[in-house]
Amino acid sequence: MLKKVQILLIVLAVASIIYIISKVNKNNKISNFLTSNNYKYFNYSEFDTPAVQGVDNSGDIYEKNGRSYVKNSGLKNMDTTFLNMLNKSRDIIEKEYNSVNPNSKIVYRINSGYRSPAYNDWLDNNTNYQVAKTSSHMGGLASDIDVSTYSTEQIKVILDSLVRSGFNRFGLGQNFIHVDNDTGKTQNISWNYGTGSINLDPFNL
Repeated sequence: MLKKVQILLIVLAVASIIYIISKVNKNNKISNFLTSNNYKYFNYSEFDTPAVQGVDNSGDIYEKNGRSYVKNSGLKNMDTTFLNMLNKSRDIIEKEYNSVNPNSKIVYRINSGYRSPAYNDWLDNNTNYQVAKTSSHMGGLASDIDVSTYSTEQIKVILDSLVRSGFNRFGLGQNFIHVDNDTGKTQNISWNYGTGSINLDPFNL
């Protein structure tokens, strides 16, 4: 009898933990942490934050392309709704553009995914980039897509696929597209990052 009671208590405890996780997980970050599954067109490491020397010293630092990154920071912090939307965008491109243009395929390269507050501050204080103090990157709700090797027509294809995937916030730079799904900020908006920025309206292509 005692063993049955113990088993019942364990079952109830596990059920309670699952319920609490479902309630606390407001933007899907906990479920990210509990799964190592990557997406069809992306893997979580592409969204890891660069490490700031002397600040991000958690011991989980690794080197990639001559830079230091915080291991699993993309996995732990990127919003799964955002990633699903980005994956959908790539799927549209794969089916509608790449399938008929095998010699000029569009493949996203992520310039910036999750940013730790330390890295966001470092960018703001040490570069000429326009860096928002409340950047959506810190919430795992944004990415910058490298478009430096693509033609204007290909950039239009990318923007169209992002709009069709549900995005309505865009920042256009000289060679990148910022996109986010931050519902706490102004919706249906695009902006540029100064002279030389891509001169396109995502909503009127």
